[in-house]
Amino acid sequence: MLNLEAVPKDVIIHCPADFGISYDLAFYEDGNQLFTADVEAGGCRYVQFQGKEAYQSTESFWKLMKEATGMTESQLWGTPGSF
Repeated sequence: MLNLEAVPKDVIIHCPADFGISYDLAFYEDGNQLFTADVEAGGCRYVQFQGKEAYQSTESFWKLMKEATGMTESQLWGTPGSF
């Protein structure tokens, strides 16, 4: 997640369909919450930390999400019929 690039500001970006699926991630260390992230599974698939700047997710990011959740790519993105 630390290698994700910020979404450029003042640029119009056209995103694919968004079915409204997103993931709220919370990261802890020794029982203390370090930070949160909101991950859009549709549309532009942005990652937003602490409700601030948006970052563009990558294929390697989604590979790690698949490994962490045990879901397929289609399931993560909420593709109809994937469950």
